[in-house]
Amino acid sequence: MIAHTVVARRVTRHVCWLATALAVACLPLAAPAQVMRGVVADVSNRPLSGTVVTLLDSAQVVVARSLTNERGEYRVAAPRPGTYRLRTLRIGYVPTLSPVFVLTEGGVTTQPITMDGVRLSLDAVRVVARSSCGRQTPTEVSAILAAWDQAMTSIAATSLTSSARGLTATTMLIDRRLEPSGRKIRSQLASVRTDIVTQPWRSLPPETLRRRGYTETDAANWTTFNAPGLDVLVSSQFLEDHCIRLVDARDSAEIGVSFEPIAARRLRSEIRGTLWLTRATADLRRLDFTFTGGTTTLAAYEAGGGMHFTRLPDGAVVISAWEIRMPVLTKDSPTSTKIRLSEIATTGGELVVLRRGADTLFKRQPVNVIGVVLDSVSGKPIVRATVSLVGIGAKSVTSDEGRFTLSDVLPGEYAIAVSTPSLDSIRASSQSTIIVADGMAAVRLKVPTSSQLANALCGSTLSGTSGRGRGAVLGTVQDGSDITALRGTRVVADWTEIDGTAGSLRRQSKRLETRTDSTGAYRLCGVPTEVLLTLRALPDRGRSTPNTLRLAPDERFVTHIVQVDRARSAGAAFVGVVVADSSQRVLADAEVAIPALALTTRSNAKGEFRLADIPPGTHEINVRRVGYGAMTAPITFAANDDEERRIVLQPLTVLDSVEVLASRIDAGMRDFEANRRVGLGHFFTRDELQQREGQSTGTVLLQIPSIGLLRGRTSGAFIQSKRFVVPLSAVAGQGSSTVWQPSDAERLQGMVAGCYAQVYVDSQLMNPMQPTEPFDVNSIAPGQIEGIEYYASAAETPARYAKLNSNCGVLVIHRRRFDGT
Repeated sequence: MIAHTVVARRVTRHVCWLATALAVACLPLAAPAQVMRGVVADVSNRPLSGTVVTLLDSAQVVVARSLTNERGEYRVAAPRPGTYRLRTLRIGYVPTLSPVFVLTEGGVTTQPITMDGVRLSLDAVRVVARSSCGRQTPTEVSAILAAWDQAMTSIAATSLTSSARGLTATTMLIDRRLEPSGRKIRSQLASVRTDIVTQPWRSLPPETLRRRGYTETDAANWTTFNAPGLDVLVSSQFLEDHCIRLVDARDSAEIGVSFEPIAARRLRSEIRGTLWLTRATADLRRLDFTFTGGTTTLAAYEAGGGMHFTRLPDGAVVISAWEIRMPVLTKDSPTSTKIRLSEIATTGGELVVLRRGADTLFKRQPVNVIGVVLDSVSGKPIVRATVSLVGIGAKSVTSDEGRFTLSDVLPGEYAIAVSTPSLDSIRASSQSTIIVADGMAAVRLKVPTSSQLANALCGSTLSGTSGRGRGAVLGTVQDGSDITALRGTRVVADWTEIDGTAGSLRRQSKRLETRTDSTGAYRLCGVPTEVLLTLRALPDRGRSTPNTLRLAPDERFVTHIVQVDRARSAGAAFVGVVVADSSQRVLADAEVAIPALALTTRSNAKGEFRLADIPPGTHEINVRRVGYGAMTAPITFAANDDEERRIVLQPLTVLDSVEVLASRIDAGMRDFEANRRVGLGHFFTRDELQQREGQSTGTVLLQIPSIGLLRGRTSGAFIQSKRFVVPLSAVAGQGSSTVWQPSDAERLQGMVAGCYAQVYVDSQLMNPMQPTEPFDVNSIAPGQIEGIEYYASAAETPARYAKLNSNCGVLVIHRRRFDGT
C-alpha cells in the first residue's frame, strides 16, 4: 500500500485540494544487544499466530512490539538492559501480562507465554450514552476499554504485519472527482502497482500531532491535512486526548467504539471517528474519521477518510481499503464571502492481492455488474449491443438473450453507455446512470432506436426521404481560456454544393445557423453528409478559428466543441471568386483590395480569393485585373462572419492599332535577357509572340518539347511536366507531396492528378500551394505578354525562381506595359 500526504490551499476564487502519493520503504532495524524471544501458545499448547507481543519497561512504556508468526514465535529487542514485562494481545482473547523479568546486556532470554483460554466476546456489552470522559460505573469503563483494547490489538497487528519482511501487495490506487452529493462519479483515474506492504498514508508522530493539530495552514494559505497513522491510534497520547464511548451499529452484529476530542481540545484542529468491531469475534472491520475544530468548517463538507481491515487466516491483520475525502470549495466571485461545495476529490486505494512468496494470503472479491439490454419500444432483448462504463474501460457485448456482464468494477456511480447495431447506423449511443455496489440487482437498460433518437434531437429533419444524406452537428461553445460555456452565441455551418451537368456546373454556397442555449450547447440539424463543412462560432466579442469536418455517408451525428478566443478582436473575411462576364471563365491574378485598410490579395488559379481580418462595418472594395474594367462597391461586414461574393469583371475594348513611340525595359525583362544569354530553358520574345497573334498562350507553349498541356472542358490550359511520371497511387487518389489532386467538381471539368508547373507572372508566384495547383495560362493572352521563360527542371531554373516543387517545371510570364512608355 502507499503513503499519502494531503495538502490544500485556499485561493481567491476557489479552494484547491491536492493529494500526492509517496512510497514508504521498510528499513531493517539494527539488532539491539538484549533480546527476549519465545513461543505464544494457548492452554492446550497450540501455537497462536497473529498475537501482538509488547515489551513494557519499568515505567509501563512500550519500547518494542512483535507479531507472532504461523509457529507462534516472537522476538522483541530491548533498547537497554533492565527490568521489563511482556503484554500479549490477541483478537478475541483477554490480554495477559507477564511477571517482571530482567534482561542483561547482550543476553538472549527465552520466555514461553501461555495465553488464558478465556475468549472475549462483545455480544453482551450494552451500549450506554456516557463515555470514558463522563460519569460511569467501573463495569461500563471496563466494557469501553475492553472494546478499545480489541480495536488497538487489530491496529497493532496491522502495523506489525505491514512491517513484516517477505510480504508484497498489489494495490489499486484510485483518484476520483465526485459530484457535491458524494455519490455520482464525474471522473476516475486508477492505477495498479505492486510494492512492499506499509500503512496507507504517512503520519506525523503522536507528539507532533498533539502540539500542531491535524490541520496546518502556512503563510501562503496552504493547508495540510494529517490523517492519523496506525502508530498514532495505538499511542497513549491519542487515548489521553480523546473521549471514548460505545455506539450501536445499524448491523446488530457490530459495535462501534467512537472517539472525539476531550473538552480542552475541541476548539483545536482535531479528528473524531468510530472504530467498528464484530461482536462475536471482536475483529476490527473499519475506521471512519472526520476533521473537526480549528478555523475551518471542514466537518460540514465531510473532509475525512477511513480504512477497512481484513484479518488473514494466520491471525495477521491488513488494511484492505482506504480513502481520504477532500472537498473542492468555490467562490462565485473574488469579492464574495459565500463558499459553496463544487465537488469532492477522493484519493485512496484497495488491496487486490497480498502474497508471501508464492502463497496468496488475500485476494479482493470483485463486484460484477450484470444486466440485460432491451428495446424501449418492443421490450425485446437486443443482441450484440456493446455495454461500457464511460471513462473506465469496462466493456461487454450482449448475448442472444440480451444479457451482459461487466466484471471487477469498483463501487460507485457511473455513466453506462450502450451502442446497438441500430444506433451504430447513425453513429450514436445511449447513456444512463447506475450505482455499483455489493449485492446490487441486475440492471435493465432500455435503449431507443435510431429513428427515435433522431426524432428526439432533430424532429422530422432527418427522417423520411428528405432526410437522406443529411446529419446533425452537436456540441458546445466554450471560452478557450477557462472552458466557460458561452450562451446565446451564433454558430454557423457553411458548405458548397455543386449541381448541374458536366458542361455547366454551378457552385452554390449554403449555410445553416443556430444559437447556443443556456448551457452553451448547440444543435445544427440537416447538414449534408460527404461534404466538407466549415463550422464557426460568431460571438459578439472574441473570435473562433474555423473548424472543418465531414460526415461519413453512414454518419448521422457528430459532436464538436467550438472554442472562442475572447482576447482576439472580432474580424470578418471577404471570400469569393472572380470571373469574366461573358464566358464565366475564372480569372486568376485579379487584385482584391480595401484601400482604406491597406488590405489586398490576389485570386488564385481557380479565381478564388480570401481577404481576412476585416474590422466590422462598411468598407469600399476594389477589384481589378489587366484587360478588364475595375469594380468598386461598398460591402458591409458583420463581426466574425464571411461575406461571399462572385465578382464579375467586364473586358476592356482593345484598340486595333497602337503606335509605340518608346519602350522601357523593366527589371524583370533585364533578368529575362540575362537568363536568355545563359542559354538554359526556352524563351519567347515579344517579336516571336507577335507572330502568333490569334493563338492562345497554351497553344504557343506547346512548341516546347518538355511541356505537357492539359486542356479543360472550358477554355482553360494548364502546364504539366512530361518528365514526371505520376504514380498509380496518386492517380487512385492517395496523397502525394508532389502530385496535385483535383476535387470531384474539377474532375468533372476534365482536371486530372498531375505534376503541374509553377507559374510566375511579373515575379509573383501564382500557385504557391504544395503540391502545386494548376494555373490557367490562357487567362493571359499572348498580346498581353512581353516575354516568356520556361525551365523544365530544377537544375535549369535560376535561383530567383527555384522553389520547392520546381522539378515539375517553372513558367515565367512578363506582361507588357500599356502606359505609353
